[in-house]
Amino acid sequence: MGMPSLPRGRAITMSRFDRCLVPDAKRCDLADLVFIDAFGLVATASCIVAAAKAGGIPQVVLPTAPQMREHLTAMGFMNFLRDIGQEEGVGAEPSSKGDVVVPLARVATVFEAEQLSRLLWANAARWDAQVLETLTEGLWELVANALEHSGAHALLMGQVYLHGEPPDHHQRVQIAIGDAGRGIRASFLESGTQSPANDVEAIALALRYLVSSVPDPGRGQGLTTTVEQVTALEGHVVLRSGAARVTVDQSGAQAQHVEPIGGTVVGISLPLYPGSS
Repeated sequence: MGMPSLPRGRAITMSRFDRCLVPDAKRCDLADLVFIDAFGLVATASCIVAAAKAGGIPQVVLPTAPQMREHLTAMGFMNFLRDIGQEEGVGAEPSSKGDVVVPLARVATVFEAEQLSRLLWANAARWDAQVLETLTEGLWELVANALEHSGAHALLMGQVYLHGEPPDHHQRVQIAIGDAGRGIRASFLESGTQSPANDVEAIALALRYLVSSVPDPGRGQGLTTTVEQVTALEGHVVLRSGAARVTVDQSGAQAQHVEPIGGTVVGISLPLYPGSS
């Protein structure tokens, strides 16, 4: 069995991530990287963890541009590399940077996610209150899901960025949660609650109200509620698991079969001030 897919490229973002995947790669080549968002970073880190589980820590080639290295440090990526034993990341602690509201962190319990959610409130006093509440509730729910699927750690990050071209661009906040666990389809099959034929069908089932891989009464509300709240505020959610990608916004859900990854990554993107774009 080969190594899992690993990303490489110049821009690794929520919209471009799948075009950056190299199947059966043993190296995550970020030498030419010029931009990466929260989803891209969490997905990259999740792929590295999945590859490490499959056959050892892959080689991570860091960007040659000093400013990009500085940005990855602020995003918490160097600290992550240090934690997993990548020598080049040793001693590189996240630095303060205004657009990074939650640096990349490994989370072992939902209570740690609650602690990290305070960073959102501390860094976002002037944001729309509904946006903050939706992000906080979604963060808790998605981290709980990630821990349930992975049985170990979830990866979490949050970032503010400009969306669109000037003069019409506006600020958005992006939160990403990832894991290197068994994935949504395998969770359904192992629990016996559902029998999805593929990963796209598995994500579609996970988005249904009161459908869950956990057979306890009342389960299967959290993800559905999060998606409803996000789309009501003009945001969108991307769910990436196995060989599937599903994007949900106010117009509905769009599904794609894509290059497989180990685990699951979920990204939430919201305007800081809904109705202003």
